[in-house]
Amino acid sequence: MTKESIKSFYNNLFGSLEVLEVNRVPYFPSTKVASILGYRDPRKAIKQHCKGGGRFTHPFATNGGVQEIEFIDKENLNRLIMGSKLPNVEVFKTWLFSEVIPMIERTGMYFTQDTYEYFINNPGQLGNMLIQYQQQLDQLRQENQQMKPGYEKWNNWISSKNLYTVHQASHILGIKGMGLKNLFKYFREKGYVSQDNIAFRQFQDQGLFRVKELDTIYKKL
Repeated sequence: MTKESIKSFYNNLFGSLEVLEVNRVPYFPSTKVASILGYRDPRKAIKQHCKGGGRFTHPFATNGGVQEIEFIDKENLNRLIMGSKLPNVEVFKTWLFSEVIPMIERTGMYFTQDTYEYFINNPGQLGNMLIQYQQQLDQLRQENQQMKPGYEKWNNWISSKNLYTVHQASHILGIKGMGLKNLFKYFREKGYVSQDNIAFRQFQDQGLFRVKELDTIYKKL
């Protein structure tokens, strides 16, 4: 199960920075990072220094509503840092790579010095946080157990070398409401099959579909 969240971190020199965490892997808003690093044209800098494999967009709530914001991985973050002429670039790099990133990767959280002092002075709050964490962990374990039969069925189907009709596949998937008609509708909407429910040649060549012709005999009653 993918677990993701957006956390905002603050530094006295660089201001706030939103970090997208996906299963304890941090990603950074490309335009915001480029601006902090002093690039006059952030888009140009991103295009020049960042590689496509570590770039993707993600919905992000802003004052103007939900927008698609581009995030980059650590490698692309480092490329922007290496190309920056910002006088305090090493301070920025140290803050992220020595504090923020290691903490997120180890614990999924980031504690500033103020946070540590708060918990030292309010140990009861730390206990409450740990209780909530345990409750969330128990819930995730319960959800995993509920999903396990469906996952095993799906995994067995995917790894199987057998061929299945679309009708059989609709039953094997076990998705509520995903019967034969809706599965064909899904394939049409995604561009896998034609309006006549015939798989396009490119997907047949990839081995995703196999079309079998059947002779239909019409008997006049």
